Amino acid sequence: MGAFLWVGVGGALGSMARHGVNVVVNRWVGATVPHATAIVNIVGCFVIGVLAGLVATGAWRISPAQRAFEIGRAHV
Repeated sequence: MGAFLWVGVGGALGSMARHGVNVVVNRWVGATVPHATAIVNIVGCFVIGVLAGLVATGAWRISPAQRAFEIGRAHV
């Protein structure tokens, strides 16, 4: 049950971050261009890649619940 909670928390944080970037970018660029989605996707891919690299090399050890949190954020 704990993994489901972490996936939900990760998904919620990712959704809120995406909305926040959308609001900021749309005020700056305009509401008709999907720049915010591209920015969030590119930054998100970079962050997930760095975290996956750290975990894969053993430089950062995380619990199964923390892995579920990262998986939830990646699928937002």
